[in-house]
Amino acid sequence: MRRLIGIGLLLLSAFALSPALADVVLLENGDRISGQIVHKGKDRLDIRTRYAGTVSVRWSHVVAVTSERPVTIQRRSDDALVRGVLIAADEASLAIDAGQQGVVTVALDDVGHVNPSLAESGRGIDYKGRASLAASANSGNSDTRRLYGEASLSGTARVYRFNLGASGEAQQEGGETNAFKWRLGADYDQFTRRDRRRFVYGRASLAHDRFADIRLRSITGAGYGWQILESPETSLSVRGGVDLVFLDRIDDDDERYPAAGWGLRYSRQLLADTARFFHEQEGFVELGAPSNVSVLAKTGLRFPVVDNLNASAQVNLDYEGEPGDGRKLLDSSLVVGLGYDW
Repeated sequence: MRRLIGIGLLLLSAFALSPALADVVLLENGDRISGQIVHKGKDRLDIRTRYAGTVSVRWSHVVAVTSERPVTIQRRSDDALVRGVLIAADEASLAIDAGQQGVVTVALDDVGHVNPSLAESGRGIDYKGRASLAASANSGNSDTRRLYGEASLSGTARVYRFNLGASGEAQQEGGETNAFKWRLGADYDQFTRRDRRRFVYGRASLAHDRFADIRLRSITGAGYGWQILESPETSLSVRGGVDLVFLDRIDDDDERYPAAGWGLRYSRQLLADTARFFHEQEGFVELGAPSNVSVLAKTGLRFPVVDNLNASAQVNLDYEGEPGDGRKLLDSSLVVGLGYDW
């Protein structure tokens, strides 16, 4: 028994003393970063470290990389993928031990991506989804019940991306419904440049809001957009174009007109990546009638709870410059609820 215990302690001590697997990145100023290579995007290499979390460095400052684990390299010149362990190489290049393929050498300035996503490699689509729900009920002096939900699904490929979204809200007070509306929307962006900074877009939406005198408002449009910023920490895009608006009122006269449309999407990591601020806005103004403008916006914060579950608080604004008779210009609401990302 003592012998077995002694062997176990010996094995544990040997394991504790053995060096942990680490990838090493050497910078042009002589600094060395040890950790796990995560990804190289357009111009930055991300390394996950024990001592500083994920560190991001400019690829132009990297002079050498070795790895203990296999990584996937995508060449910029021909989009070919090479997978293997990075070993010591000549200056200004990477050497990949690709097993049966032997050692493949790739110049540093020919490295397009490291561990590329499906969209970056051009070999598939990266999907993301989100669903959130908020509900409240008050009883006593007032009897109010409210339910708000939204969901979205987006896909990104190398040369295009799309987003599908749906939202709905219903509220009852004193046994009577005083809010009921829903909206469906779809966007499609076709990138015009390899760096995915510029795109042409098409968009369409359907909306119903009984208490804003909107039986059905349909919008179709197209235009041009700019992806100004795109990183895990910050994203900012703007777009502008021409829309066709078809508005069927419940009580007032129906409307048909062309409009100038726009959109803005911004998100930013805050508080050491423990919260994300977001602002999304889209709108249109009738050509020749600047007072007839409509804006739909939501602004808020998301906080991770556990795994893919998050909590959110957001303000929704719906502005209509020329509403139906007896209706207000602005409809606003504060929504606090739970969401799930996948």
